[in-house]
Amino acid sequence: MAGRWRALPLVFSASSDAGAILQVANDARDALLSMQAQTVGIMGVFGPPASGKRLLLHTLLQPQNVDFSAASNGEKNVLLWLWLPQDEAMKTRDKVRIVLAAGAGLESENGQQSEDQKLALLLLLSSALLYNADGEINAEAVERLEWLEKVAQVLRIKAMQDEEGVASEFREHAPKFIWLARNFKIKWLKDAEGQKLTPTQYFEQSLAPEGGYGDAATKRNMLRMYLESYFPVRDCVALSRAVEGNGTEIVPPETPRSELRTQFVDAIDELYADYLSDK
Repeated sequence: MAGRWRALPLVFSASSDAGAILQVANDARDALLSMQAQTVGIMGVFGPPASGKRLLLHTLLQPQNVDFSAASNGEKNVLLWLWLPQDEAMKTRDKVRIVLAAGAGLESENGQQSEDQKLALLLLLSSALLYNADGEINAEAVERLEWLEKVAQVLRIKAMQDEEGVASEFREHAPKFIWLARNFKIKWLKDAEGQKLTPTQYFEQSLAPEGGYGDAATKRNMLRMYLESYFPVRDCVALSRAVEGNGTEIVPPETPRSELRTQFVDAIDELYADYLSDK
């Protein structure tokens, strides 16, 4: 079970005549500079809109309060939030772990440029990248992976840089990719021999090419290929429903752990133990 964490805006996107520019928040910068750890493990968290990311973070990291009103300040919008433990001992520990969570999608004039910048930062800074998705890994879920088509493009340092070379170099240093499948009864899945599938086995089966020669199937297979190629180390974590019901209920992000299903909380605590604890 996690200790309490706190969240600070880390990177802002500010509009200018030249497009979107990035600014680092002073409070978050000072918090990072105060760390004396030799190694910092970073878990990046992102995913499609309205997939329950705030509930996940609130349950996983148990903050006392988070001022999300700071997410938008005039011409500035938060691209990345920094989550870090409140424990003072973290400043001198040999290894500490922090979380970088993607801010809400931007719909400003430079919104797409800012989204590309956000993706690049998560790809480059994370040692583990948690993709928070809602539901099973089906055709619709694969189609939402269109951001994979931009990986090589957003990581280029120079405009004329070879994208194939960029992609090849990224693969050597890519973070571990963790697909978080929410509201999904994966426990009922079995293989052809009737054996129960683990979440990771289910994930890998979902990456197998589908049949058909239509444009939609071809594009989905291309996205599967990108995912396998860019992220050679992969994992899948399955979360059951957060509350009792049919899985369509709207659950406020600040819902206390005591009001959530035990299976949901236990799975999140296991996720914490695997990726954010001192184990």
